[in-house]
Amino acid sequence: MAGLRVLLTNMTLSGRTGPEIVTRDIALRLLRGGHFPIVYTRALGPLADELRSAGVPVVDEIGAIVEVPDVIHGHHNAPLAVAVARFPDVPALFVCHDFNAWHDSPPHLPSIRRYVAVDRGVVERFSAESGIAANRVTTMLDAVDLERYPRRLRAMPERPIRALAYVKHTSHVEAIAAACAARGIRLVVAGTAAGKQLDAPEDILPFYDLVFASGLGALEAMASGCAVIVCDARGLAGFVTPAAFERWRPFNFGVRTLTRRVTERALTAEIDAYDPADAAAVTTIVRRSAGLDGLVLRYVALYRECIAEAAAGRDRGGDDLALAYHLQTWGPRVGPGWPWMTERAHLLSELDVALGRPPRLLPGDDLALDENLPRSVEFVRGFGPIEDGIWTEGEDAMLVMRVEAFGQPVDLTLLVEAYVRREHPTLEVEVSVNGAATATWSFEHPHHVGWRKLRVEPPLSGIVVLEFAIHSPSSPRDLGLSADTRQLGISLKRIAFPVEGDPAAEE
Repeated sequence: MAGLRVLLTNMTLSGRTGPEIVTRDIALRLLRGGHFPIVYTRALGPLADELRSAGVPVVDEIGAIVEVPDVIHGHHNAPLAVAVARFPDVPALFVCHDFNAWHDSPPHLPSIRRYVAVDRGVVERFSAESGIAANRVTTMLDAVDLERYPRRLRAMPERPIRALAYVKHTSHVEAIAAACAARGIRLVVAGTAAGKQLDAPEDILPFYDLVFASGLGALEAMASGCAVIVCDARGLAGFVTPAAFERWRPFNFGVRTLTRRVTERALTAEIDAYDPADAAAVTTIVRRSAGLDGLVLRYVALYRECIAEAAAGRDRGGDDLALAYHLQTWGPRVGPGWPWMTERAHLLSELDVALGRPPRLLPGDDLALDENLPRSVEFVRGFGPIEDGIWTEGEDAMLVMRVEAFGQPVDLTLLVEAYVRREHPTLEVEVSVNGAATATWSFEHPHHVGWRKLRVEPPLSGIVVLEFAIHSPSSPRDLGLSADTRQLGISLKRIAFPVEGDPAAEE
């Protein structure tokens, strides 16, 4: 049977998220099977380079694709819609990887013949939230490239000696480290969130006895011959035995399995459940039932079903209207009603609550720093108790906050009062943002309270660390004004995240 020209879409190939790995693995296996994959993404990176070096074209401009594909294999609704607009007569399927993510919200476009769920929870997103008929939904559980991830050759020890925590967030790492320390296990923490991305996990997994991970990472570790405890910052499932594998596999070792809190005590109990025979049996199950070859064969069969259905005819006018409605729904707009922004904000809020994080500072927020201190600001050091305002005490002070910046630079403004008097007429303060020197504030007597602006480029986490180096703070007692011995520098009255037109937007 002739090979198929398959256009795969994914938002990015610049990292190592699950959908990026899946896109790479499927494209490479399609190529090996005599098909002609091409990948469209809006962000290139190492995985794109890897695909190109293997002979798979990767483009970030849809107009660069000249030959019409036979089928579109879509991950993420935005790039899929672009591909559908470019090739309106080509049948498509949409793969949803996540129950909550905005970019996995199923698009309602007639050229999409099948919707693919990667686990049982996603099936419910299609049926309960999106109104997609059951006969259009197919489940394709994650799979592992067994050639890329060979089974370890050395036998598992009776008790684990070396462990790897493969993390997407770090709030649970302390508990993992404590549990491993309690059992004398050497722990390595890796993952983008830990500042140590694993570009080739297949090369290092065979050297670890025990792996803490979830999702596809957990499955890859099982295939490599490691014992696995399924957990991440969202919760804990437990040590994977053959019986647990059968229960958790339909949910891809994801959020639906993470039903318990991650605590040192719970993790220690799971470590104590370690059994090398169980781990080896799980590896055998994975390598027998979760290989990539079988998944790609199922996808090719599904491609051919979509193509056969599309040949029966289509309503071009109806398809164009559906695409127009899709763009109207998902296109940028003024205000909070833009669906992906609303969904993202809701998801981040839920995640912050689950992880015990303080709320984020949002555009338009203006926080009074008084006795009712906002949770979104943490005064880490160098600030005294609230009396007549929040004053720095001594030569060094730090505060931490989280802002919703969407990866863009923002202007934060602080309403500041300086402790300058006739007896102490000048004060200089050096301000650093996330470790980088950003501004020098100079104050002279007579001084009036005023706004000071800081240009901030938050990382994707949104965490902003402000540090203040105060030159020559002084106390009221030193100046003969009172018995107060505090070495005062500046007092912060308000913190604002202004939008254009706010008074705080001007320094």
